[in-house]
Order: sequence, then C-alpha cells, then structure tokens
Amino acid sequence: MAVAAAAEVPLPRVGVQVEAAAPVPLPSPLVATAPARPVAVPDVRADVAVARDVRVAPQVAVAVSVAVPVPRVQATVAPRPAAPVAPTVDEAAAAASETPSQRDEALAAGGDAANPGQPDSGEDVSEAALGLALGPDPEPGPTGAQAVVRERFARQLDRPLAVLVDNVGGVPISGVRPASAVFELPVEAGLTRILLVFDRTDPERVGPVRSARAYFVELAERLDAVLVHDGGSPGALAAIAASPTRTLNAYTSGDLFSRGDGRAPYNLFSAGDALRAAVNRLDLARGRTISGTIYRPAVEADEVLEVSVGFGGGYATGFRFVPGLNAYRWLRSGAEMVDAAGEAVLVDAVLIGSVDARPFPNDPEGRLSVSLRGGPATLYLNGRAVDGRWELRDTMGVFFFTEGGEMVDLAPFKTWIALTPAYGSRVETR
Repeated sequence: MAVAAAAEVPLPRVGVQVEAAAPVPLPSPLVATAPARPVAVPDVRADVAVARDVRVAPQVAVAVSVAVPVPRVQATVAPRPAAPVAPTVDEAAAAASETPSQRDEALAAGGDAANPGQPDSGEDVSEAALGLALGPDPEPGPTGAQAVVRERFARQLDRPLAVLVDNVGGVPISGVRPASAVFELPVEAGLTRILLVFDRTDPERVGPVRSARAYFVELAERLDAVLVHDGGSPGALAAIAASPTRTLNAYTSGDLFSRGDGRAPYNLFSAGDALRAAVNRLDLARGRTISGTIYRPAVEADEVLEVSVGFGGGYATGFRFVPGLNAYRWLRSGAEMVDAAGEAVLVDAVLIGSVDARPFPNDPEGRLSVSLRGGPATLYLNGRAVDGRWELRDTMGVFFFTEGGEMVDLAPFKTWIALTPAYGSRVETR
C-alpha cells in the first residue's frame, strides 16, 4: 500500500453574524374588573318560647331578728327575798325520782353504824386514833374533829341513748324524768335544744325528737352514746358520715318513730324499749361499771336559792332549790316546768358552764359553731354554789373541778348541764 506524502490541512474558519441588538418589550397585563355588586346578608331567625332572666340573686331570710350584745360575762346577784315561796311540787311523785340518797348504788360509808367514822370499841381510842378534819391542806396530827365521811356509789350502766328533743314548740317534754343527764345547748336565734341521756332507765315515751347539730354529734361521740335524732344540719350530717358515732335517724329508721298530736316538727316521738331493742339488734350494746364517792359541798360554800342564765335571745333557763326534796326544779323563762305527764321536772344537781358559741359567717340560718373543750363553770348542789371548771372526758361524761383542784364525778347525780354562750347573763338569788 502506498502512502502519499503528509500535507498540512488548513483549519476551517467559522464566522457568526449577529444582527444588531434590539430591545424586547415587557408584556403589559390588562385586568378588567366588573362593576361591584352588593351581597345580600342571609336572613337568620331564632324563635325563643319565653324570655327568662337567668341571673341568680342570693336571698337571705332571717326568721327572727336578734340583737347580739357585745360579748361579756355578766353576773348579777339579786337580794335574797325575805320569805321565799317554795314551788308547788307533788312531793309523793318527786320522792320516787332518783336522788343519791335513794339510789340502790349507795353503799355503806364505813365505820361502825353506831359511831360512824370512829374506831370500834375495843380498838385504840387514844388521841392519835381520832380523825383529822378533811380540808385542802389538813394540818398533821390529831385535831379532835371527826373526819368527813362520804357515801360510796357503784352501778352498772347501759350503753347511753342520747335523744335530741325540742325546747321551743314541743314543750312540755316527754321522757325528761328518767334521764340520768340533761344537756342544754344553744342553737339558732338565741334558743336551745336538749339532749336527754339514758343509761340507767329507758323512757316509756320520749320527744319531740328533733334534728342534730354538729356539736351534738361530737357530744354523743364523747359520751360513747347512740344518738337518736330526726335528720340534721348539713354540718351534722357530714359529722355523722365522718365519725364512728352510731345514730338512729328518723329519716332511715322510721319504724322506731311515730307522729303524735300537734304540728310537725313538734310531734315526732319514740319509745325507750324500741330504741334499746334497736341498739341490741345492731350489736351496739356495751355497758360499763362506775364507782366512787358522792361529793358534798363544804358548809362554807355560798347558799343559792335560785339561778337563772340567759342565752342571748330573750330565753333563759333557771333552777329553784327545793329544800324539802334537796333537788332543783327547772324554770323555763321563769315558769315552773312540768313534763308531758304533768310531773315537776326535778334534778339533783345543776352545772352551768361557759362555751364558745359563734355564728357561722354568711349562714342564712344563723347556725352556731360550739366548742366542747371545757371552761369556767359553777356547780349547784345541796342548795350551795361551787365555782370551778367543767371538762368532757371521752366515754366518761362531764366532770367538774373545783377551784381548789378537786375532781367531782357527776355520775351519782341526775344533773342538768346548761352550756351557755359567754355573752349570756346569769342571775343568782341568795
């Protein structure tokens, strides 16, 4: 194969011819707007049957307007009348009521019967064997005075039934005579309600049964009692739900209650045997034994024939000493009271104690907050007055302590315990 001689190949020349630059016009958009047209508002209709004002306007209605004085304890002693008139009392019926000297729990005081408090004949009768005078701080050594001898008591008690009864429109009260203790405490409008406690003898009929307040629930719990009531305030029902207190409520145990004559709520009654049977059926029965000595005021204590104490609303509870019976008759706003059977209401002892009682703020019913922590008190016994303090002890009841510190067990006595607001007034007749 023959190859020709190499020869240089010339590069081709490429030429581009561009026309003269010319401006490119921007597009000019055109927007056409149609004439504005009004848009009709839709017609919406709502039909309401009856227009009502749903605003809530709180209203407070007060049943009785009561002026509350500035809290202050006031004690007024009236002059002793020249010839006090003893109340008319059925003494035969009253003698049947329990008093310490008549109760079967009163035991022998000790010492031989012929010479109580002295040694039997044949024993040491020297000067050293003579009794010492009993006093707060007896002097050592013989004085020649016979020692003060107190009676002893002992008794088996039932589980207490604590029945709330009326003291307004249901007077006279049924069942007050067999009660071993009567508690009177303030409620609304300067009035009071009464708690009857039965642990020795149950009543044949008791009432009118009324509603509870929270402090009555606490009182029943502290007494280890079964509370008997007809409903209660919101605070009382909450207290019942939150505490171990057992109750027999007319709202839930209606078979234990019946309506009597008169208008509600002053006509609801129950019977002691039915209430006691219910306690036993619910396995709530438990008793206790009490024993001790019967307190007697010193002969130097002030004699008081009558005492009356107010509760701040025009109502006063009072007690007049009946020397022939060694007992006190209940006075309701100055009037001598009888029970539903027409018998005089008598008690062995009266304790008037002070409590802190204040209305709940903004409560339209005027309900009270009452403290049961104890306080100043006066014990009226055997026609004499002894100042001191009261105290409530769990399962044991109310005790009284003299100013000298001596503890007085009230269990031997049928005692009316009136716990009054500090702004109440007291009047004594000596």
